[in-house]
Amino acid sequence: MTVPSRTKIYPIYSPARGVVLNVPPPFLDPRATPDAQNVRFYDSIVEKRTGYPSTAYAAGTITGVPIKLYTYTKAGVDFEMLATTTDLYWRTTGDWASIKSSMTNTVTSRVTMCTMFNTNTFNLYFGSKETGAQIWIGSGNCAAITAAAVYYPKIMLPYQFRLLLFNVKEDTTDYPIKFRYTIPNPTNIATDWTATGSGSRNMIQGAGTEIMNAVAIKDYVGVYKDKSISVLDYVGGSSIFATAVHIEGIGLLATDAIVNLGTSHIFLASDYNIYEWNGGWELIPIGNAVKKYIKANIYKTNKLRCFAVANYEKTEAHFFIPIGTDAYPTRFLTYNWTDKTWALNTCASCSGGGNLNTSGVEKSIIALSIGTVHNYDYSSENDGAAAIDSYFTTPDVTVDKEEYKIKRKDFKNVYVDAKGDDLSMYYSINEGSTWSDVDTDALKIVDEEGNASDYNLNSFNYAKAARNIRFKFANANTDESYAVRFVGIEHKDIRQSGRK
Repeated sequence: MTVPSRTKIYPIYSPARGVVLNVPPPFLDPRATPDAQNVRFYDSIVEKRTGYPSTAYAAGTITGVPIKLYTYTKAGVDFEMLATTTDLYWRTTGDWASIKSSMTNTVTSRVTMCTMFNTNTFNLYFGSKETGAQIWIGSGNCAAITAAAVYYPKIMLPYQFRLLLFNVKEDTTDYPIKFRYTIPNPTNIATDWTATGSGSRNMIQGAGTEIMNAVAIKDYVGVYKDKSISVLDYVGGSSIFATAVHIEGIGLLATDAIVNLGTSHIFLASDYNIYEWNGGWELIPIGNAVKKYIKANIYKTNKLRCFAVANYEKTEAHFFIPIGTDAYPTRFLTYNWTDKTWALNTCASCSGGGNLNTSGVEKSIIALSIGTVHNYDYSSENDGAAAIDSYFTTPDVTVDKEEYKIKRKDFKNVYVDAKGDDLSMYYSINEGSTWSDVDTDALKIVDEEGNASDYNLNSFNYAKAARNIRFKFANANTDESYAVRFVGIEHKDIRQSGRK
């Protein structure tokens, strides 16, 4: 005969530790998940992620493949810039307008843009390895930067009153580890490449064959090769700049796959992990939980098309990657640098993005490869007109083999403290290989006394005896969302017949 014992609740107090793929599910922290898609983890909750509106961010005909968005302020006016493979566009409050057509940029080598004070005003500088360095004064058309040779930079960066170019092709000769700098800006001739005080240098120290990016960090510049990272510092005198290799063997995977936090960088590295670097002599591996996923799924042929978009207000960094045989990224991994959590997300084919700040309003912008730009605004419940397919799972609730010889667990109820619309629950007894549908319930919007409440305790009723079980919660409906802050699993311990 079987002898029932008391009912117990197995609690997962806060399913908000994020996706963890480098630990076997039976050994996970109960607040982590071995599988999730299109959710956000923050403030001890898990919720269905938001998306972008159906309407484009701004009107105007866009030609070419969008690959870079940038914003700057000049004379109190916010300028938003969009570079494609064939054009450069700008807008303040109206439609996108072309200011430089017939460009020959590529999606893999990207476009660089920066602003610098020059001749008593801020100007925009941009270029690529296919388009020579250009200047735009905020009106009219762009103009080539005057120089004895035509410079084609992979990266442009203002530093210590000079304009610096990295990974430069000069006329037809390519110098992938070279950086070049102008004379000091106080002369008001920021693009003088030949006068005393200007110069160039090859960064032969450090592993790697080319400079991938150069990003300001604290009072220095972090220079990323494909297999090393160096610090560039202003020293003055005849040397002007000094460089020192700080990280050997690991570099930047793709030019735009980096987020600048000011005192540190978060970047997708050449070993397919994601690190934080504060300018010192060690990297902090923050992507261990998702490294296996990246390495197993990224389409290495198109890895140079990876890019990152930050949202500083939400403290999230989104890393977009192509997978399978995708031409452009169709997945993005989100890292919340406050809560230290990871989430995996699906998306339409995206080719570029950026963080724009207009009139004090921060915007995370993504560009679809078909040539439209959208604001990932944390309010839309769909990706355009398409529903967001969202789910998360619990770790396995496992009974030890020796214990199972004596007793089994009868699971009967699952409780979730949640808010939002419909939520479906499933269970699996084979570590997620197959799922059984339990129920879809409309989440309560009032408490037991009938009062309106954000969160309420909701229950899913079922019956299943198993030694190993995990649960899945999902919503794939248009115009719907959910948020969960507690999961409790009710079970009875049943002593097996003839066992003591």
